[in-house]
Amino acid sequence: MHTEEIRRRSNGTIDIDFYRGRAATLRLHAQQGAWRKLDRAIGAPAARALLVLAGAMMAAQQPKPPLL
Repeated sequence: MHTEEIRRRSNGTIDIDFYRGRAATLRLHAQQGAWRKLDRAIGAPAARALLVLAGAMMAAQQPKPPLL
């Protein structure tokens, strides 16, 4: 069994800031991995849909030529 030594400050207390920082880093890596997987799964179809939607919105905002 591998046990990790507990990181302590010079006064003997546990270095909570070290562990908070490490947890934040691990959380960030997990979130980025999840976003990458989601992006691969729906990235291209979602991007195409957004392009079509943007084009339709731009076409709807074009002023109509005056009637003669």
